[in-house]
Amino acid sequence: MKHLFFTVALTVVSCALNGSAQTPATTEASASDFVQVVDGHLSVGGKRLKLWGAQSSLFGEHYAQIDNEVKHFRKLGFNLYRSISVGYPYSLESKRGDESFIDLMDYQFNAIAQSGGYNWIDLAN
Repeated sequence: MKHLFFTVALTVVSCALNGSAQTPATTEASASDFVQVVDGHLSVGGKRLKLWGAQSSLFGEHYAQIDNEVKHFRKLGFNLYRSISVGYPYSLESKRGDESFIDLMDYQFNAIAQSGGYNWIDLAN
């Protein structure tokens, strides 16, 4: 069980987004900005991190709808979102602001991160 938890923790560490293409980072991240394992527990910024997550198809068709869904998701007490991205239409020609699938997914990940939540991208595991 400890091995499984540690594997999940590493996946969360590698997938947590501290911003996205929607809001480019203006400063470099320090070591305290990343999730770490301290004394067998997840920690960020020197404080213990407890994750309560859900796997869902939380996905709006417009920015305002995404903002409302993320607000509701956080109001329910969740702070970890695992994306379900299998079977969605991808296009490498999407651009910021065009509300294509990739643009909306990027906006959603950023909205979750900006609300203090974490993203677990299922393509990474």
